[in-house]
Amino acid sequence: FQAEDGIRDIGVTGVQTCALPIYNWPTLAWFLSSLVLHRQNDNFWRQMVTSVLVVDDSAVDRKLISTLLSKNTDWKVDVCDDGDAALLHIGEHLPDLVISDLKMPEMDGFQLVHQVKTRYPVIPVIIITSQGSEDLALEALKGGAASYCPKSRMARDLIAISKSILAVSLKQRKTEQVLSRIRSEEHTSELQS
Repeated sequence: FQAEDGIRDIGVTGVQTCALPIYNWPTLAWFLSSLVLHRQNDNFWRQMVTSVLVVDDSAVDRKLISTLLSKNTDWKVDVCDDGDAALLHIGEHLPDLVISDLKMPEMDGFQLVHQVKTRYPVIPVIIITSQGSEDLALEALKGGAASYCPKSRMARDLIAISKSILAVSLKQRKTEQVLSRIRSEEHTSELQS
């Protein structure tokens, strides 16, 4: 860091060195932590694009869902064919939303929801299935899924459900950032006292 008229040069891995006016150190700490935590392994600018991960063991359904989302939104859509691949993908790319089939071999949708909620609690998961029933929907929601959509109603409902869940998730993330910022400023003021 070099101080000149309130300007500090900061170097962040994966981001070009830039000059930022530093009015208070908690703001800088919040800025840096949001860069690092939000997209640890992705290109910094990619955070401007909503990313969705579709998980389904059926290649036909993966293509159907990813095409539906890609044609009707400007979201970046990635696909995985099972829960284990999905967890690896999530760890590397931190998508904004996961849409998962319920019935899959080895790790089903309920198990994936549990793993995502344990490891990445801010990433919402929507469960989809061709075996739709209110009992399954209730079980998915109790297990931590953000929502549920039967495959028979995907063309009509999935985009609206996804947008609604993403809006709630964004509000929760912003609230957490504000609370984190407040805690950081309180901690800084306690240290200065």
